[in-house]
Amino acid sequence: MSERGARNYRTSRRVPVYFPATFALGRKKGEGMVLQLSEGGMLFCCSKEIDVRAKGSFSLKAFENEPEVTVDVEVVHRLYEREPSNEEGLIKYGIRFIAPAEEQQEVISRVIRFATIRERYFNKPPTEF
Repeated sequence: MSERGARNYRTSRRVPVYFPATFALGRKKGEGMVLQLSEGGMLFCCSKEIDVRAKGSFSLKAFENEPEVTVDVEVVHRLYEREPSNEEGLIKYGIRFIAPAEEQQEVISRVIRFATIRERYFNKPPTEF
């Protein structure tokens, strides 16, 4: 991907969502929630420690009666350390999509359109935990 293309994805609109996701990053496997989604990546929250720069895959379920979309990813950064006030012990991670296939990118785009319409016309933010 060109540097210019990377910049375009990095600046794409981030949409608040609340979708369950499963991940397999090296030896780490688990479940969490996608809190923000963009054309280039997502904000992911889980209770497991994940290494920055770890590469693996995520499976995201956004629509009923449609298959999960699985995409290769890289953990770009950890947003904050575990805080004592955070009872669930949740950690937020910035995740970058690694060259998603055209079909995967189309599903991601549909999810973003759906979430944007829901936010704009129904004024319903995603359910918080």
